[in-house]
Amino acid sequence: MGATYSRQSSYTDGDTITAAHTNNEFDQLLAAFAASTGHTHDGTTAEGGPITKLLGTSITMGDGTAGTDITVTFDGESNDGVFKWMEDEDYFEFSDDILIAAAEKLQFRDSAIYINSSTDGQLDLVADTEIQIAATTIDINGNADISGNLGIGGNLTVTGTTTFNGGTITMGDAATDNVVFGADVNSSIIPNTDSTYDLGSSSQEWRDLYIDGTAYVDAINYNGTAISATAAELNIMDGVTATTAELNLMDGVTATTAELNIMDGVTATAAELNILDASGSTIGDLSEISTIANDDVFLALDTSGGGIKKVSRSTVVSGLATSSAISNVAEDSTPQLGGNLDLNGNDIVTTSNATLDLAPNGTGTVVVRGNTNSGAVVFNCESNSHGQKVYGQPHSAGVTNTLMLPAGANSTLVSLVSTDTLTNKTLTSPKINEDVAVTSTATELNILDGVTATTAEINLMDGGTSAGTTAVAGGDGIVTNDGGTMRQTTVDTFDTYLSATTKTLTNKTLTTPTLTTPIANAGVQLKNGATSAGFLEFFEDSDNGTNKVTLIGPASTADITLTLPSTAGTLATTAVVTSTATTVAQDEATALAIALG
Repeated sequence: MGATYSRQSSYTDGDTITAAHTNNEFDQLLAAFAASTGHTHDGTTAEGGPITKLLGTSITMGDGTAGTDITVTFDGESNDGVFKWMEDEDYFEFSDDILIAAAEKLQFRDSAIYINSSTDGQLDLVADTEIQIAATTIDINGNADISGNLGIGGNLTVTGTTTFNGGTITMGDAATDNVVFGADVNSSIIPNTDSTYDLGSSSQEWRDLYIDGTAYVDAINYNGTAISATAAELNIMDGVTATTAELNLMDGVTATTAELNIMDGVTATAAELNILDASGSTIGDLSEISTIANDDVFLALDTSGGGIKKVSRSTVVSGLATSSAISNVAEDSTPQLGGNLDLNGNDIVTTSNATLDLAPNGTGTVVVRGNTNSGAVVFNCESNSHGQKVYGQPHSAGVTNTLMLPAGANSTLVSLVSTDTLTNKTLTSPKINEDVAVTSTATELNILDGVTATTAEINLMDGGTSAGTTAVAGGDGIVTNDGGTMRQTTVDTFDTYLSATTKTLTNKTLTTPTLTTPIANAGVQLKNGATSAGFLEFFEDSDNGTNKVTLIGPASTADITLTLPSTAGTLATTAVVTSTATTVAQDEATALAIALG
């Protein structure tokens, strides 16, 4: 238990506090917080309350003493949890079980290698490359379900029943491998293909054959000699009483009586007759001749006339020169074809890494002829699984032209359907999507760089006579020529300019204009056509300006001047007085003078 803090002094008002009092108090505080004598914070009396939270991103446990393990204990009611850092061993030791909750993972190196339980009752070992189990013995007590391939580098020992369902079982990958059966075969052994596989070979034969039943064979070869006799012929021996010596007299004789009569009158020696031996074993013993003269003869089977006849060398050579024969192309340095070369489904190949040359003479060409379809050449990939086909134009095109491959460095041809970038290429009179040649220069086309206007907007710059009736607002734009540069400004900007200008409009007709406080620096002339006098209309301020007074010029052709009075008042007019009998024009000025006396 660590030291507790106790008050060293108590003070009342008016006491003298000396340095000793302060030192004693601070010494007690120092002892209470010292590492060796301070509070343990274990929750007991005077030891400080338990620490429930540690702040900070880095916490160090231990004092760095060499060879000293660091133990962390979780104090439970009946069970404690302890894990220890083993200083010298350089690992953590857990004295209790560790439970990974739910589907959480225990990861190694990175997130791709981990142990977890993806579902209840299942443990997953996951790695992005390989899971290696290194142990003397791996004991699997339950069933093993392997969905992929199983590779076993050592021995495989199975004590129970082994069942292979489906697929192919391959035992061994070399003739030196052995398959040993230590048990009896408890089933039939049947090949998957009839009359295909052998049981043993000429160099590796089975020894004894024990069959307690019937042997079904299609042919019998006894010690290298084929038995060609049928079962009926062999049954002839059933009941034969002749001795071995007596039977040996017929050894090898298969000829009929007629065939044996052929020997009647034969004077040839055995060596001469052996020349006809098809096996060639006797012919190989004969001496050779280095050259063949024209009068030398061969023995040949005449398939048309029958029998073996002689034929001279000259006759053989003459026959090989016909269209139905062929010379030895390996010995002929300049072989010629008398007809078409039929590959019969085979290929023309060269020796290893050799080049196959097709060398037409002079202006000759290599022609790939069409047959139903246009002639085509296919360039396969290195695996011969796919390739690119180059074929001629169809007959309907009716043209013969020359396709020249490009010169220069290694490159790739551009197709009609691919997306490619052409660098430093000159297009002479190109046509884009219509039969119209592009004559603009690159500099002229670059003017369009950055243009965001629509086709309709650009067409407004066309000098046509069609004009719309779209209403104009103050914020609308107007295109104007600013010193040779086309710019856009607002209607408000134009209005501000026109309001401030002092430009003079000469001989302009304003139809129903509204003039706000107009000022005329000279006389104002009002004209209303050739048959009507000019006029001014003064609308009243009531009835929405419906009623008006019209000041109109006279019909007289002479010029007159009407001078307005210099004082305020109302002008006298010539009014029309209407009575029940007559309508009389009366001068209001005269009447006014009479009334005033």
